[in-house]
Amino acid sequence: MKKGDLIEFISFLLTNSKKIEDAEHGEGYWIDHWFYSLDLIESYESVFPDKMANLLLDLNIFTYYNNSEIVLPREERYVLTDKGVRQYRSLKRDEEKEKLIKSRKIEPNKVRTKYGKGEIYYTNLISKLITLAVVKYSSLDPDNVGIEMEAGKPGWNDALNGLPGLFGSSVNETFELKRLILLIIGWIDKYHLSHREIKIPIEVMDLINGLFEITKKNLKGEISNFIFWDESSKLREIFREKTRLGIREEEITIKLSDISNILKIFLEKIEKGLEKALIQDKGLYHTYFYYDLVDYEIVEKEGKKEIKPKRFERRELPLFLEGQVHYLKVEKESGKRREIIKRIKESNLYDIKIEDV
Repeated sequence: MKKGDLIEFISFLLTNSKKIEDAEHGEGYWIDHWFYSLDLIESYESVFPDKMANLLLDLNIFTYYNNSEIVLPREERYVLTDKGVRQYRSLKRDEEKEKLIKSRKIEPNKVRTKYGKGEIYYTNLISKLITLAVVKYSSLDPDNVGIEMEAGKPGWNDALNGLPGLFGSSVNETFELKRLILLIIGWIDKYHLSHREIKIPIEVMDLINGLFEITKKNLKGEISNFIFWDESSKLREIFREKTRLGIREEEITIKLSDISNILKIFLEKIEKGLEKALIQDKGLYHTYFYYDLVDYEIVEKEGKKEIKPKRFERRELPLFLEGQVHYLKVEKESGKRREIIKRIKESNLYDIKIEDV
């Protein structure tokens, strides 16, 4: 084969190749990995603002990754120990799902329609980001302040690996959820997309509608924060069970203006939670919490004993710089930004010079 022919052959292979995404599950699901994607999207927007509408709406090339490790519902995660109730069994390998995935010859880990037996499901970026936002919103902790560490892992700080077992939650991810919702609302406005329509899987739309209803009730004072947590957790568990093997195929068409209005209500709820994370006298935010389950009942169900929570008490961990950093990512007022930086320097978070010791 001549050299020219080889280059032509390699060019043909590259042109006609398709990227295959693959990953091997290790342990748990870290609660912070998702928001690194926001950094990439914002970086893209800073270079190609003229292409953002196309990226968000017109490219139906985005898929959902699917593996056999599933997050267990609460009744299977909660364990009674001699030190109280803990959250230890977060995940399990779903054998039915694993068998289905292994039966596929092409891109086995892509979510499919017809509950896993149909075609690969493709969507656009904004639909996928909306799905991400509502699933994370459904994961607010019992006091509706932080995002729960329900899948066995904290964020980047591996020193906190034991926190998920103590019903841990993090304000970092709440700030990032606020950031995500502000970005979606901002893009709809900035790029004049409010009149555009998108298609959302019916399972996602059911989750959105359910969360919208309980959010309105909570904001009106009709249900407590604990009931909101319980109901939103149920909605998330129903959603996960429905989509365990794949999605049905049916999609709901909705205007982005309607999505924006729903997300604004969610944002109002998030803001109320973040107010409780603020230490008023210090002007700084708590970063991490854990919860004591102080009241519960044990019920017998299908021969198994299940723990049904009735009341949690929130506990704060010492101050971390990380919570303040994530606050700075969403705070736009320069005066407030300067103030929290001043408060950081006045706190134990700020290292003094060695010669001053």
